Amino acid sequence: MILDPFAGSSTTGIAANMLGRKFVGMEQDSGFLKISKARRILLDEKRDEWVKKIPDLRGLEFRSF
Repeated sequence: MILDPFAGSSTTGIAANMLGRKFVGMEQDSGFLKISKARRILLDEKRDEWVKKIPDLRGLEFRSF
């Protein structure tokens, strides 16, 4: 689960979605919400095309420091 308390135009949320992660974003500026919604529509339309360009990251080991 990815939490972004300052989501802005939701770049983190889009990346999380494309990598198969769940995402919760918060933003108080309604202008950014409109941008986020438009970007989400575009993602839904182009998702299959874009996901093919992302390397498979499931085999990587992630560590916290």
